[in-house]
Amino acid sequence: LITTVICVVAALKRSAHFSAEKMRQIIRSMCIILWLLEFCKIVFKFTVDKTGSQPGTWVPLYYCSIALFALILSGYAKGYARHIGDVFLATGSIVGGLCFLLYPSSSLLLYPWQHFMCIHSFFYHGCMVYIGAMMNRLHVIDLSYNDFAVYALYVGFFCILALLVNIHTGSNLMFISKPFTGTFLEIFYHVLYRAYTPVLILAQMSLPFIAILFLLKHFPQL
Repeated sequence: LITTVICVVAALKRSAHFSAEKMRQIIRSMCIILWLLEFCKIVFKFTVDKTGSQPGTWVPLYYCSIALFALILSGYAKGYARHIGDVFLATGSIVGGLCFLLYPSSSLLLYPWQHFMCIHSFFYHGCMVYIGAMMNRLHVIDLSYNDFAVYALYVGFFCILALLVNIHTGSNLMFISKPFTGTFLEIFYHVLYRAYTPVLILAQMSLPFIAILFLLKHFPQL
């Protein structure tokens, strides 16, 4: 965790004077690297873990995972499609990455810290924070209240898709069917019970965007 934070801070400092186009090039490069690592993770799940029959262990349909699709849109699409990717990377990417770094439970509950899966998780979420922060700092995108609908529809689409897969396979993609064992989500599940799924979907569709836009409007120096 300390190494990841140091690397993110160093990368942010080194990139402080990059142009928006330079950041776009970095996004394209990170898109390729992170998708290759995702492919390695999927291969690991099928060949070593032998959990390929469980979609929840390898399908990239978790909140942080959908940054992978946003990278494709932001790096290689044009027009409105690119804008969709930019909006998520500038908001959800930061929140998702920070939540993992503040509470890095998902991988560490399953593997030892030096395992490929743990190292991959820290690298991936560190990249999420870096990319999102730089997009705002370099004004690759200037977020506005109008972008809320863009963000909500993007996240909502993947939530519905994940819910359909969960219903048909018994998985727990996006953690919207039940909480991940050993995490703080268990508290919300016991309190909300049947309302857990809709509340969590709505929370993911709104709170990260609201939090980042609030910080940008009230603390622009960040």
